[in-house]
Amino acid sequence: MATRRVVTGLGHDGTARVVSDGPAPHVLTDERAPGYETVQLWATDDVPAVPCDGTDPTGPGQAFFPRPRGSRFFVSVFPAGMGTAPPDGSASPERIHSHVTRTVDYGIVLHGELTLVLDSGDEVTLRAGDTVVQNGTMHGWRNSSGAPATIAFVVLGAEEAAP
Repeated sequence: MATRRVVTGLGHDGTARVVSDGPAPHVLTDERAPGYETVQLWATDDVPAVPCDGTDPTGPGQAFFPRPRGSRFFVSVFPAGMGTAPPDGSASPERIHSHVTRTVDYGIVLHGELTLVLDSGDEVTLRAGDTVVQNGTMHGWRNSSGAPATIAFVVLGAEEAAP
């Protein structure tokens, strides 16, 4: 998925400038899941300082999820059928990859529909324009539709709650 990324920063004269305008430079794919991709748009590993010069802190070797006080901004495409295989214990991409992260995730479905699956058995189908706030709980995603689904996330690194 070609995703245009426009980045602003301060010019030498102290005024706001467009310092980058073009395709996002980091796209992750999985050969086991044709059609799946994640476009990494921006990443910070600590609380950012502003204003900045627009230097890109995003790198191909960065951890996918941020540590506390860091952030990630990415768009993911889930192909039709991803997460829909029957529960056979397989680790294939067709299975829901349930996971938990130490993050707060703000998601908005841009296109298509995805089902959020929680370990309690709760399931919620989200469609274009719907949003989700995922608060560090066990979850997975399923695309049962016949078309790809696209979702954007802003992910904030969080501290683990005190017992």
